[in-house]
Amino acid sequence: MQWILGVFGRAYNKKYNLKGHVWYDRFHSTVIKSYKQLIATFKYICNNPVKASIVKRPENYKYGGLWYIHHKWFDFV
Repeated sequence: MQWILGVFGRAYNKKYNLKGHVWYDRFHSTVIKSYKQLIATFKYICNNPVKASIVKRPENYKYGGLWYIHHKWFDFV
């Protein structure tokens, strides 16, 4: 992904005579400092497939954390 974005970024900058990162604010991270923030982040991530209309309920998304919790499948840790 980094390579693809880098190649695209260089081509885009050359075409439009720009410099710097094309997606300078697209990706970011923050440190989770409390249990409350952890739960809020987990809920946000779990609800993304619902918002994208991939599933109706977060626990139905096989690639999300709630699917594993719902099916009591904890041996992946």
